[in-house]
Amino acid sequence: MRISTAWSQQIGVNTMLTQQSKLSLTQMQLSSGKRILTAADDPAGASRAIDLNKSLADNEQFQSNINSAQQRLEMEDGLLQNATDVMYRIKELAIQGLNDTNSPNDRITIANEMDLLNGELLSLANTKNANGEYVFSGFKTDTPAFSKDASNNGVYVYNGDTNTRSIQIGLERQVTDGDPGINVFGTPTTSGTLPEAGAMTNVFEAIEQFTNDLRADAPNTNSLDDFDASLERIITAQSSVGVRLKALDSQNNLNQDLKISLKSVLSNTQDLDYSEAIARLKRARFIAKSRTTSLCTSESVIVVELLVSYSGNFSLPTGKCQNESPCLRQVFFKLANVSRHFRPASLRAKQTGSGLEQYNQEIGRVKQEAAFNAVPQTRNPDAVGVLSEWFEQESLGTPAFEVSGDALAGIGTPESTQEIIDWAQDAPDEGARNLESWLSDVDDGKVKEALIDTLGNIKSFESTQVSAVVHKHTKLPDANDQTAFSTSSMLSSEVKAP
Repeated sequence: MRISTAWSQQIGVNTMLTQQSKLSLTQMQLSSGKRILTAADDPAGASRAIDLNKSLADNEQFQSNINSAQQRLEMEDGLLQNATDVMYRIKELAIQGLNDTNSPNDRITIANEMDLLNGELLSLANTKNANGEYVFSGFKTDTPAFSKDASNNGVYVYNGDTNTRSIQIGLERQVTDGDPGINVFGTPTTSGTLPEAGAMTNVFEAIEQFTNDLRADAPNTNSLDDFDASLERIITAQSSVGVRLKALDSQNNLNQDLKISLKSVLSNTQDLDYSEAIARLKRARFIAKSRTTSLCTSESVIVVELLVSYSGNFSLPTGKCQNESPCLRQVFFKLANVSRHFRPASLRAKQTGSGLEQYNQEIGRVKQEAAFNAVPQTRNPDAVGVLSEWFEQESLGTPAFEVSGDALAGIGTPESTQEIIDWAQDAPDEGARNLESWLSDVDDGKVKEALIDTLGNIKSFESTQVSAVVHKHTKLPDANDQTAFSTSSMLSSEVKAP
């Protein structure tokens, strides 16, 4: 099967585009730090990353729930500890009041202190948390848990409900962040008539009943049973809170470990291996650059001649390639590799007898852009003649002047550098910037030696600034070389006054 030249050239263009696409992808990956930029990059990995991110989000929510529940339970634990201390004091006073050695006045004094302690206990039961919610009211967080029944002396009312709030702290784990008041302080009577001492279930009613008995100088020992039952209820509630706090600590540690594990898996799934990506970037850049610069490293000087022609400054050169369509097509496809706006179909050469016919102004613009992109990369010593002709005819500051000078400096031979120095003799001050850039690229010692020999025959430079640049860059690498210094001194003394 015969493969056409055009087809082989199109394969080269496609390969160039593929390399540019890989280079662009690698650059975006490095800027984002992600290996997977779109689902198309790795469908399975992208799906896995979505699941992992959701798991991480759930884990973060569990951690937030744990923090909220921990704050509420720690507050409740502190309240219950205070309530326990109050109950111990109340029981101590009750035992003291039951002693028959007390006078009626002593018992009234004890009853007064117990009333104050009962008020403190009621205040603890009606405490609000940081969010302004009543801790022991269940779901009725805007209502005080307990209050006195105004119509029945010694009777209390529970204003909350029996609901508890369950908080999700793990995939399969929940914990309640509070307790209803009746589970802690007991259920008040609902009949309006207080039960007998020893049968009371609400701590506030039991304390008030006992203080009333003390004032009547007839305390009932059965009230001690009510106090013991109330104290046991508070201690049990506090123990339950401690268990839940322990569970929160345990689940918090599990969630932290899970978070680390999920992030590690997610990183392995979507994050970029910077070492590998940087190596890939360097490789892609090298390949892309080699394919671009191959345009101007050709064995034939015809390529450079055509590039100069397509810049729009000269007519097509005469020569063998001008009348050979395959040769011209090859150059056009090489130009397409350089141009960012290539149009393969419209860059084909067309035979007209004496030259090429440019299809339209757009094609000419693309050719010109490709030429200006490619010429500065020329490294073929055989192209010096073509470039120097272009260089000499262009004006300082024009694009054609800039790229041809860049190419001569890049070739870096004595002949190409000589062209630059010949121009520098009559260059104005404005040319010092270009000369500085071009001579900085000359680092070959032999080139500098040849350059110094040439400069020995130059009597003066038109511009002192240009002369200073030449003097700076014509020293030999060996600082002990007296020839370089003597020649430089000679140049300095022979500069024409401005």
